[in-house]
Amino acid sequence: MNHAVHNKLVYFIWSIADDCLRDMGVSKEEISKDDNIRGRVFVELETLKQDAVVALFEQQITKLKEYKTTLINRAVTGNIKVPGIVEPEPQDMEVA
Repeated sequence: MNHAVHNKLVYFIWSIADDCLRDMGVSKEEISKDDNIRGRVFVELETLKQDAVVALFEQQITKLKEYKTTLINRAVTGNIKVPGIVEPEPQDMEVA
């Protein structure tokens, strides 16, 4: 196949494809519906991501509260030494 025949064949195929594409109509409503669906999917995806972040933060807050409670309990019961706190002498303690 020489170059001229090849060009005519390519032109013929593209003209058929062009005619077919022109006959296919796409309304603005269909396009806006697709955009609307895409927008909703994006919003739902972002909401899921935000929900996951919030859940992670809530989990971390719960663990920190548990750690705080445990730390306070251990300090009050004397299981750990707290820097800067002077323990009272036994004679200074009142007996109830």
